[in-house]
Amino acid sequence: MANNARAARPLARLWAEWKTLLIFLLVMFVFRSAFADWYQVPTPSMNPTIAPGDRVVVNKLAYDLKFPFTTRHMARWGEPMPCQARSSRSTRPWTSDA
Repeated sequence: MANNARAARPLARLWAEWKTLLIFLLVMFVFRSAFADWYQVPTPSMNPTIAPGDRVVVNKLAYDLKFPFTTRHMARWGEPMPCQARSSRSTRPWTSDA
């Protein structure tokens, strides 16, 4: 029994030191999976609206609510309509070939 108590102390100490970081990482992964995420545009396929290197924030709650890290729906409340994308201006200069 004494060996179990000694083995538990380092684990408790390790948990006490790292729990804030681990909880933060868990919350961030759940947030990015279920609520919102951000992407960097890699190619000029959306020129002139979105330039390569722009960051796009995606609202994952716009059409439904899913369980984190799954494709199962908790609730659905809409379907995307054409032209429902919003973007902000890029801070990087770019040119269009058109």
